[in-house]
Amino acid sequence: AQRDEIDPIEQASYPPDEPATRDKLHFRISEANDYFLVTTVGGKVAGYVCSTMAEGTELTHDSMSGHVPGGTLLCLHSVVVEASHRRKGLGTRMLKEYVARMKALTKEGGGKRVERMALICKENLIEFYAKCGFEMVGKSAVVHGLDPWFEMKID
Repeated sequence: AQRDEIDPIEQASYPPDEPATRDKLHFRISEANDYFLVTTVGGKVAGYVCSTMAEGTELTHDSMSGHVPGGTLLCLHSVVVEASHRRKGLGTRMLKEYVARMKALTKEGGGKRVERMALICKENLIEFYAKCGFEMVGKSAVVHGLDPWFEMKID
């Protein structure tokens, strides 16, 4: 049921050339479910964070295209809050909780190890991600849509 709520939120949250396709979102939900956090308010999806794992330490187009279950690089794809819940601190709380869970997942062991969390964002979101603990790497080589992207990380 949540799958059906997530796709329209993704589509509405990005410019037309940037959202993940329905198939890509469903792939991430089914193949990388341990790295997908959904937040609900009143039983409805209010936001989500989704990532996949990759090998290596830097984000590339390839590292963000699939999912390598044994990888140690967590590639954050989406931190999305549904429009009616924005500007209320939900995104910050959700992402901080997500980062804490990923750090805990590594400490628990069980074959899952996140050595680095990385993302690309537009310039206007750098401050948001910095507030959530990410630090600037620099301008990203990844091209997605028309605008330039910046890579940020947590080691």
